[in-house]
Amino acid sequence: MIFTGGISPSPKLCSDFFSNIIRPDFVIAADSGLETCDSFIKYFKLTDFVPDVILGDMDSIKNKKLVKKYTETKSKTCSFVEFPCDKDFTDSELALILARKIRTEDTKITLIGGSGGRLDHLVALFELFSTDIRPDFWLTENQAAVFLSDGCTVKFHTKKQNDLISVLRTTFSNTRGQVVSEGLEWESDVFRKTGVPSLSNRMASEYFSEARPVKLTAKGGDFVVVAPLDVILD
Repeated sequence: MIFTGGISPSPKLCSDFFSNIIRPDFVIAADSGLETCDSFIKYFKLTDFVPDVILGDMDSIKNKKLVKKYTETKSKTCSFVEFPCDKDFTDSELALILARKIRTEDTKITLIGGSGGRLDHLVALFELFSTDIRPDFWLTENQAAVFLSDGCTVKFHTKKQNDLISVLRTTFSNTRGQVVSEGLEWESDVFRKTGVPSLSNRMASEYFSEARPVKLTAKGGDFVVVAPLDVILD
């Protein structure tokens, strides 16, 4: 799990998401993402979120005392790796590179934060879905982005029938592949063949009333599914 800078979701909004996944085995806090990490620890009252590594150029963190707080904690050994401000990679990329090195075949990487602020940073983060350091989940201020790789399927429910669901293509798959859907108001037979396949879609009323999950399968390309933070993943 990686906490990065920028605007982050509140811990409360992430409660449903975390109820569906295993607690993190390894936590990385990148720059001001450490402040977000600290807020999650306080809200959930779990040592699972205590960082194993703090890294970055530390140019945006306001409470620098948190570095000392967690590197000197007795409950977990936490290392601190500081980088210069002038570097080839963003702090988020550095964190994802580290996560890539230690992940196993079954490991899922969740990136928390990175919303708002500079447009170039936001675009650069989304571009990571086309690289080998991509996250599996990206939790932004009020939405969850789920990476859907070629040949894979995701199933989920939304809390409200009118909750918005969008399907995006990665840059790598901008003109390739398709998503096959079951349970959307506008199914994949009307999706756009290039660029963004579907914006502001939603669960079909019969699927929602019968508590049947939406099912999306990627074929021939990689995609990103965007849904509310409280989406229930099957």
